[in-house]
Amino acid sequence: MYKKIILAVIALLFLVLAFAFCNRPEIQDSSDKLIKLSIKTAEKTVLDASFNTKANTLKELLIELKDEQELLMDYENQSYGMYIKALGKDELYYEDMSRGLYWIYSSDNNKVCQASAFCPVADEITLENGDEFVFSLISYAS
Repeated sequence: MYKKIILAVIALLFLVLAFAFCNRPEIQDSSDKLIKLSIKTAEKTVLDASFNTKANTLKELLIELKDEQELLMDYENQSYGMYIKALGKDELYYEDMSRGLYWIYSSDNNKVCQASAFCPVADEITLENGDEFVFSLISYAS
């Protein structure tokens, strides 16, 4: 009699543990981040989307998205870091120095950008979950 009770308790315990294991929430890697990017020209918003990434810097994220064909980008690695020449989603929008068009980017919540009062080169911007960046093709022509 006691054997049957013990076996029933063990079986019940096994079922409870199996149910708990199968229904546990998926553990998310602490290095996963959700980053929002917007790309804007004077005429339109080219991209406004959020991306999951393990990238540590803005430069790494941009290269990752370019490699995954989530965005288009033309850039150079210069002595001070990444220089973005063109961005886009379906087509590239290039800077045009003769017309005074340049790419800039900003963030209202990235800690590095906030501490500097501007966003430094993308190589130096560390990413944290929830960061948002706006890339704008703006004119400095008079």
